[in-house]
Amino acid sequence: MARAAAATAAPARRARPKAAPAKRSPSGAHAKRSASAAPARHTTRRRSAPAHRAPARRVSGGSAAAVALPLGWDVLREGGRLAAISFHSLEDRRVKRFLVERARGCVCPPDFPVCVCGREPEAELITGRAVVPTAGEIADNPRAKSSRLRSARKLRTEAVA
Repeated sequence: MARAAAATAAPARRARPKAAPAKRSPSGAHAKRSASAAPARHTTRRRSAPAHRAPARRVSGGSAAAVALPLGWDVLREGGRLAAISFHSLEDRRVKRFLVERARGCVCPPDFPVCVCGREPEAELITGRAVVPTAGEIADNPRAKSSRLRSARKLRTEAVA
């Protein structure tokens, strides 16, 4: 009985029309453009090229910084320095928040007269602000224009329980 059902289903599967072959393009921009919503493609307002929106998609989908920073921090010894270069503002925000969180000491509310949390900073920020490339560096390497460098020094290592 199962063979009879399979035999009748097989011709129906073969009868489906084949999908049109994918159009070729010299870059991935065509695929990104065709995958975007129709209203975004046909508006009169000028939009950036789909290839330029890729970094934002990459960061929003999950950044390597979110995974690599804690792993790199755990590997550092006391006195070790962690430096991170980010090329996108969202990546830079993740790096900054990670380092500032490690450098923050007391987390008690400001209206407490005495610290009751006992928290001490794990890091000392080496660069208070992000270090940006100079005009000469950008002239030598235009791709460095969006880069930001942040660094911190590890003050103590957590006790292993």
